[in-house]
Amino acid sequence: MIKVSVIIPNYNHANFLRERINSVLAQTYSPAEVIILDDHSSDKSREVIEQYRSNPQISQIIFNEENSGSPFKQWKKGVLQAKEDWVWIAESDDIADKLFLETANKAIQQNSGTGIFYCDSECRSEGNTPQRYKFFAELKNKFFKTTKWSADYNLKGEDEINENLKFVCTINNTSAAIFRKELLLNILNKLETYIYHGDWYCQLAVAFHTNISYSAKALNTFRMHENSFLRHTNASQSKLECFRILDYLYKQDSVSSKKKVIDFFTLQYLGFGFMKNGYRYGKNLFASYAAINKPLSRKVFRSLIWQKLTGKKHRVIF
Repeated sequence: MIKVSVIIPNYNHANFLRERINSVLAQTYSPAEVIILDDHSSDKSREVIEQYRSNPQISQIIFNEENSGSPFKQWKKGVLQAKEDWVWIAESDDIADKLFLETANKAIQQNSGTGIFYCDSECRSEGNTPQRYKFFAELKNKFFKTTKWSADYNLKGEDEINENLKFVCTINNTSAAIFRKELLLNILNKLETYIYHGDWYCQLAVAFHTNISYSAKALNTFRMHENSFLRHTNASQSKLECFRILDYLYKQDSVSSKKKVIDFFTLQYLGFGFMKNGYRYGKNLFASYAAINKPLSRKVFRSLIWQKLTGKKHRVIF
């Protein structure tokens, strides 16, 4: 039987926070501890959180005196506070089915080499936010032209990376995953340097060293709403982080078809908008890539030019 530390990192999700916390506390397989972190919210989050202070299932409540500027700094803080061998980072605007941890425990017991468990998520649109799909499995199966996510599976992490994870953050929702803590500890310092795509880096860095178990049951609900952190993404910072992930993948011997990966990243993440935004934007963007890995930045530039000449168009993923 596994023991799980739950980390609930919150920032300005007062409207969703009570439902999130209650869904954690209602698990049929109870977590060993629950840690609530608030990143100096400006809404009524603190009032909601304080209502749980006397709850015996809540182990710690930590309020930041100033905003950290990155959700992944909160992840690091929570992981370092966690006492148990497994960590569930339960984002504050999502909802868990009561069977989530029970299902995770069973899968991990059946597959002893597992270091990451995750499940499908139902997507819920809030307000005027458009909704193109109901389940993440539906989206991924369509994009990759497969039925992979329609059934449970257990897979070596390196195989998962080479099949799909090197192209797209296919563990779409961190709230739908739990990680073996020891695998997180070695990546925390680098993780906290990300602002937008630390979840993808985290999944890749862990997957290289473990196996992944997946449940096709949608045991998590992911909210799509106007206040979602990624809806306010700085494009240049996002592209730079994607280049860092490409650089990380490029340096791994076990990653196959690296030219294909470079071409995919260039089309989907790195070059889109380069021509539209002008020479200066492009020059600064590629200078930031070159500062990380100059030879790789040149490969990306050549790929971009070829894609422009041949009329390649980026595909909508999410």
